[in-house]
Amino acid sequence: ASVKHGRWVFEVSNKLNKIFKRKYNVMVDEVGILIKKNPLLILSADIVLISKRKLKDISDSILQLAPDLVIEIEKEKEEIDIEEKMNYYSSIGIKKQIWVLLSRREVIVIEDNKRSIYSFDDEIELLEGKKLKFSDVEKEAGL
Repeated sequence: ASVKHGRWVFEVSNKLNKIFKRKYNVMVDEVGILIKKNPLLILSADIVLISKRKLKDISDSILQLAPDLVIEIEKEKEEIDIEEKMNYYSSIGIKKQIWVLLSRREVIVIEDNKRSIYSFDDEIELLEGKKLKFSDVEKEAGL
């Protein structure tokens, strides 16, 4: 991934950590998520939030529980089709997915099998009524 992608992941995860660190584990850097065991399928996510009640211990293994929120920042060249990855995430019960499409300055939110498309200037609800505007992240970080 590019330097710009890395910066986006850092800036968004930093904001999420400030908002949610008491109740959620915020994890970054291609966190492995088990999709299915047979045949083995593991996908990696840019940013993952999972409640501290659900994930009590931070281990050396991949996540075998569905996260509460996954945020993906568009890369220049995706390793897997985005639609396919969205479907895999939905299949394991991830409550909410947020896809940040840098090339179009759009945000796709998938929740309860419903898809909504927003602009960077819209406030996007994350979890528990907390919101984030990606244009603010962009401005504050000079992206």
